Amino acid sequence: MHKSFIPIRLREARKMCGYSLDQFVKAARTHITRQCIYNYERGVMQPKPDMVKLLLKHSV
Repeated sequence: MHKSFIPIRLREARKMCGYSLDQFVKAARTHITRQCIYNYERGVMQPKPDMVKLLLKHSV
């Protein structure tokens, strides 16, 4: 099974910034929930391309 790079990269970017999931949700200032980000990082859900851009913008 091919694993997407998005969960790995998203988690790495968040941790490089020193954010916990809760801190990241607050820093992102979007309507996205902690559970949603958690599912993205686990690969349970796949974010849409515009959401990936938004999340990465706030993790840099």
